[in-house]
Amino acid sequence: MKFSDYTNKNIDDFINENKSKLDNLGAQSRAEINNISQLLEGYQGMSSDQIMSEFLRVADQKRKDGTLNFEYLNNIQKTLFPYLNEEQKQMFNSLLNQIK
Repeated sequence: MKFSDYTNKNIDDFINENKSKLDNLGAQSRAEINNISQLLEGYQGMSSDQIMSEFLRVADQKRKDGTLNFEYLNNIQKTLFPYLNEEQKQMFNSLLNQIK
């Protein structure tokens, strides 16, 4: 599955498929999942190359202005990994390595 296929997936389906896992999350983690869902909705319809370019652009901007927070990125990784398949995990790790 390409990243663009994943982002174009219906977010409601994703949440319904993982409802039991989401129910066990704390309020802060649920808020992070909702924020991520909203962010993903903004990227629907983009190609994986467009998404990668945007991700790297934002990361570079945040690095320059001193707001790139690796602890936050690591927390997102821990929150998302239970929901990702191996290919998605590898892609996520690759992205993190590119911006570190």
